[in-house]
Amino acid sequence: MTPFSVDARRLEALEARANRETALAHMRLHPVDQAAVEEIAGGQAIFLGVGSPLTQVIGAGMGGAVGAAEMDRLEAFFRDRGAAVMISLCPLADFSLFEHIRDRGYRLQHFEHTLARLLDPLIPVPPVPEDIHANDVSEGERQEYVRLVMRGFEMPESPELLRMFVSMVAAEGSSGYLARVGRVIAGGAGLQIHQGAALFAGDGTLPEMRGRRVQSALIAHRLRVAMDRSCDLAAACVMPGSTSHRNYERAGFRVAYTKAIFAG
Repeated sequence: MTPFSVDARRLEALEARANRETALAHMRLHPVDQAAVEEIAGGQAIFLGVGSPLTQVIGAGMGGAVGAAEMDRLEAFFRDRGAAVMISLCPLADFSLFEHIRDRGYRLQHFEHTLARLLDPLIPVPPVPEDIHANDVSEGERQEYVRLVMRGFEMPESPELLRMFVSMVAAEGSSGYLARVGRVIAGGAGLQIHQGAALFAGDGTLPEMRGRRVQSALIAHRLRVAMDRSCDLAAACVMPGSTSHRNYERAGFRVAYTKAIFAG
């Protein structure tokens, strides 16, 4: 079996579930933000604030045809909260969703690769570089971890983004990891596990630490964690051609499919 034969519904459900748990954690930790989550059109519609990178619907159309009334409900979920409708569209979704996107004038924003690899004791896992050590993020380290990941993404620090990243690591099934070169913190990354599948996300390396295989070490460490937790599948979402794309492919991940992100 190759990653190309992995059921796309399982991969989409994994990502949708991770975002749903983040939204539920956000609702619990930051009720003032009025985050919301709702199952619509077979996917998970997530609202974490206007302009949040997690305000989108994932997994829509994976369970069958999407009718006009359901599409209206999906659009109302976002527009009633003052947000644009963002649809992360798997190419294997039911074609009815493609027709709605075409007929309602949505605009293509960008593409994302969904990468996958099987986890099997017979498939080698890349070694963790000897000079890099990774460890779990404790509850007391969450703020430090979040700020590090944001610096790795070169994101301007804001209260909204800080709360979003804290919710990601606090979500059910989630864990965060810090990588150190010697005693110096160099990067961080997250992991979300659901029903034997592991989603790798939130990889960030400090600019001054790039080129030292920090992300590769975090990928290798999380592969071992996922296998220790009896996972048989690992996945990650990356921008095509990015450094993350190359690092994940070096670790045995392959493109399962490419998603289009539409705004309306």
